Amino acid sequence: MTCVDKSNVFRSYAFFRKIFTERAAKFPDISPTYQYIDAMALDLVRRPWEYDVLVAENMFADVLSDLGGGIIGGMGMAPTGEIGDNHALFQPAHGSAPDIAGTGKANPTAMFLSAAMMMDWLGQRPETQLLDIGPVCGENIEFFGGVYGLGRNVLSDKRDKLLDELKLTTTANRLTQDLPLGFKQRLALGCALLHDPKIIFLDEPTGGVDPEARRQFWDLIYELADNGKTVFVTTHYMDEAEYCNRISIMYQGEIIALDTPAKMKKTHNKTSMQDVFIHLVDK
Repeated sequence: MTCVDKSNVFRSYAFFRKIFTERAAKFPDISPTYQYIDAMALDLVRRPWEYDVLVAENMFADVLSDLGGGIIGGMGMAPTGEIGDNHALFQPAHGSAPDIAGTGKANPTAMFLSAAMMMDWLGQRPETQLLDIGPVCGENIEFFGGVYGLGRNVLSDKRDKLLDELKLTTTANRLTQDLPLGFKQRLALGCALLHDPKIIFLDEPTGGVDPEARRQFWDLIYELADNGKTVFVTTHYMDEAEYCNRISIMYQGEIIALDTPAKMKKTHNKTSMQDVFIHLVDK
């Protein structure tokens, strides 16, 4: 914690420093330091990372905060986010910290902060809204393929193969926003499969879709499992849980049961997973 003042000139600031010192003595775990405002302004530009909390009178605090706001972008420490109704662009402000300026290096702070802002924004959006990246169905697959680092030729082959496997060939050039929810869910699955993951997490993939679309989606999940993929599915539909090889039932943040559907029903002497769930929760 640093006391910023002008105690070498004004008696009022000498008093300010005296009060700071008295208060600091009550917190032995915090190391107090002292700096004159003119030197502090220079050090804030040269090595801002050395300072945590600055204690200053209002006028000097205004000077330092304005200075900090002015230099943070040029030092490459400021993330930016341009957010619209359906799309957003996140990018770091370009710049270098003083100790690496002129060495061909860039300050990575803003890059990490911009990525964090982007992930936070994405995390607040429903999965199907993430498909608004491209105006048509096929362009979304191409975008996510680029995110996964797939080459143009590989991506082209995978795009056509996935559209065929997911029965989306006829919708490749349709506007994504006009697709029924079941089609959007299949498209989201296709985007997740582009880089051939070994483990796939599907969070309520059939929520809000009609029974036929639910059945078709589970057929796709079975195909993935038959091809050696490990698929984790979260669902509130207990009849869907019976489709799984193993079930984990969670209640109030804890796993209260883990086994195959058949063994669970036998253990609790129930005929359906819905009855098993009710029985376990009511215990």
